[in-house]
Amino acid sequence: MTYGTSTPPPSPGTVRPGGRTARVRDAVLAAAGDALAEAGFEALDLADVARRAGCGKTTVYRRWGSTSALAADLLRDMADQSVHRSDLGSLAADLRANARLVVSTLTDPRQGALFTALIAAAAGNATAAAALHGFYLRRIDEWAGCVVAAIDRGEVPAGTDPREVVAAVSAPLYYRLLNTGQPLSDAVADRAAAAVATAAIAGAYRTDADPAASAASGGPVGGADPDGDSAGGARSGGDSAGGAAPVAGRGVRGNDRRGGPAPRSSPAAGHQSTSSRSTRANRPLPSRPPSRLSGALRTFSSPNVTLQCTRTVGVPCRRGTAARCMVRDPNSDRP
Repeated sequence: MTYGTSTPPPSPGTVRPGGRTARVRDAVLAAAGDALAEAGFEALDLADVARRAGCGKTTVYRRWGSTSALAADLLRDMADQSVHRSDLGSLAADLRANARLVVSTLTDPRQGALFTALIAAAAGNATAAAALHGFYLRRIDEWAGCVVAAIDRGEVPAGTDPREVVAAVSAPLYYRLLNTGQPLSDAVADRAAAAVATAAIAGAYRTDADPAASAASGGPVGGADPDGDSAGGARSGGDSAGGAAPVAGRGVRGNDRRGGPAPRSSPAAGHQSTSSRSTRANRPLPSRPPSRLSGALRTFSSPNVTLQCTRTVGVPCRRGTAARCMVRDPNSDRP
């Protein structure tokens, strides 16, 4: 014993007794389980439990103090006495054994009613909820060893989350019990286990990053080849005739980005770029009607490009851009 320190007393029901005290505990927990299965958590009464167990009320009140503490101790005892995981040599067989164990527990007249009562109690009582969560965590940790063994055998991918796999097996079984009321059977258990085993083998429960997942999203825009050439056919190393910069809608290098090399493209006769490069190089744009002005210098501008044109009358405009002509015809109100 350590002197000079203050040790808080243990929570009710957390000290595992021996001898006569252990027998009293076993009797009280068995009586509490019967009472829960018969009438649910709301009807649980410590005096009634003491009467069922054949012990004094003072003993029960002193040891557990409340119905929620008694339910929590019952869940700990159930976890201690639960069946250990199987080791059948394959993930599918182990998960099938787990699913059948869950079904046999939930379809047992006493155990099924008991679990239903405890789950209902956890919905409105923090102590019961913590105990129920602890129970299922212990059971999942026990059966997670089946998945760890499957990973070691190479049966499922490395990075698979063992706890997620085990939890997924019982999830549809509890859904039937609590939500739909559909019957549970070994066939239902086998189907749930087979679905989870197939998904686990396919890598559905991997938690590590998959490098292949992002491979499809890293290609250059516009179908550019690895050398940086665009779908328009401009070569990355050569200048086009006359040294003209690309027109919007024409070929632009796939690696044309802020701070990168200047774009190269085929010439656009009669046009000269006077502003920044277009960022919509591969977007098809409508053409303009034929020019009406002869010999006039006209400026076409857009948020991305400004072009000057000296085309003559009757020659179709091939600017390939949605820019609007900013020079007006003196004989017309329209540009």
